[in-house]
Amino acid sequence: MANLYICLRMNRFFRNRLLFFISGAIIASCIGISDPCISQKPFMIGGAGTWTKKGKPFAFKGAKITVFDSKCWDGYANGLNFSLVCSKIRGVYGFSFAPYSLCDKMCGFQIAFISKTTTLKGLEIGILNLRTGFVKPSVKSGNYGLQLGLMNSTFTNFGIQLGAINRCSSSNRGIAIGALNINSFLQIGFINIKKENNKGIQIGVFNFRKNNKWFAKVLPIMNFRIEQGESF
Repeated sequence: MANLYICLRMNRFFRNRLLFFISGAIIASCIGISDPCISQKPFMIGGAGTWTKKGKPFAFKGAKITVFDSKCWDGYANGLNFSLVCSKIRGVYGFSFAPYSLCDKMCGFQIAFISKTTTLKGLEIGILNLRTGFVKPSVKSGNYGLQLGLMNSTFTNFGIQLGAINRCSSSNRGIAIGALNINSFLQIGFINIKKENNKGIQIGVFNFRKNNKWFAKVLPIMNFRIEQGESF
């Protein structure tokens, strides 16, 4: 019994120290440092770029490993971007992992439980792959690769969305496969909805097209553009 008591006390001691360390690291990363990126320097692997001109973003070359990254929004990572809790970065060219990821431009492979990305060119895997709007309206943004998750959302879809719920703002030339698909060009699923652009094909149990003629707004099995004698 004495040995069991000592063992439990030791486990509690180390657990409390670990929680204290993690909490301190998060607080220091969030509010305890004045330099926007100094919290990342101890975790850097490889060479870090420098500011060349005023207003130019900081470039991490190699690997950027953090606990809670909420300060380096004006940075780009070329290589590996890894965070234990949260990653907030302008762009990644390579591989990125974080439970919560906020990225303006992702070119490569990203894994996150919750991700918010403006432009994706590559592969994105997560539970919630959500859209954001950090770039200027004149800049094209959206999915140009593959989104794989429970829910996928983007501004424009030129790639493929695989998930239970797939949504984009306009149809364009993308493909959506899932239970509920909204606005992609080719929709394959249980419920397919076209709200704005009427181009494309729907294959599913319930197919709704807002801008179709009255008799073709809701059709089973397949629905396509029926508007002034035109199709698809």
